[in-house]
Amino acid sequence: MAVAAIDIGGSSIKAALIKNGCIVRKVVLPTMAGRKRVLSNIVSAALMAIGDTKIQYVGVGCPGPIDHGKVLDTKNILLADFDLQTYLQRKLKHKVIVARDVECFTLGEALYGAGCGKKLVAGLALGTGVGGGIVLEGRQFLGRGNAGEFGHMSISEQQKCSCGNIGCIEEFLSTRGIMRLAKGVAKNPKELHELALKGNKKALAAYARAGEYLGIAAMSIIRAIDPDVLVIGGGISQARQYMKPSMERVLRQRLNYKPGKVVFSSMDDAALLGAASLQQTF
Repeated sequence: MAVAAIDIGGSSIKAALIKNGCIVRKVVLPTMAGRKRVLSNIVSAALMAIGDTKIQYVGVGCPGPIDHGKVLDTKNILLADFDLQTYLQRKLKHKVIVARDVECFTLGEALYGAGCGKKLVAGLALGTGVGGGIVLEGRQFLGRGNAGEFGHMSISEQQKCSCGNIGCIEEFLSTRGIMRLAKGVAKNPKELHELALKGNKKALAAYARAGEYLGIAAMSIIRAIDPDVLVIGGGISQARQYMKPSMERVLRQRLNYKPGKVVFSSMDDAALLGAASLQQTF
């Protein structure tokens, strides 16, 4: 039987109908501002994706942390302190499972992508925010509930994060972090990427610096859990060719042993496929 999946991001909401690991139908709507509009688009996207198909359940990836379907805190979308699971079950009339969005991304990569067949897979997604996830032997590793929140590990003593911590990875590799490094060169990450493609030296320098921070972040994750593979994804990672050289240089300089693979995701919908697999891995 089919499964529905939802991936809630800072800029867009994706929903899909999935059968046997394949996306049959996909809907993308803007996230919008304000809780009511966000929730409305989540429900609308899901209903359009499901149509009249009978499904087993709905898997949902949402920026976290998450506790039994309740979003405890999220600064990039206005769903903090909200029981998303109960709300969606009432609106969609189906069983709903909610997990952190990057847990879903990592699970999708572990089951269908770069981590397929590997014992320990870590994920790091760079977008509106920065999130992480851990999959051990094909199942999410959650610790007490929210293990793998790599985006809020400190890699600097500068730059206070919206989470309250200082020097979070997110403050250097998220949309706002990249734009801070760009120092007014571009209005948004898309424009910055376009400038880099044209060889703009300031844009290239911003990405080179971001790559150094990415190397430090990757090194920290490797030191902590030594995964077989660390998969990097998210919208910011589309500029991988400009960040990869400095990232790899930092890893060579700061690690005194050969790590597992550090790769960039080649999947477009890892988070959706992971969300669709939540029931079998919880």
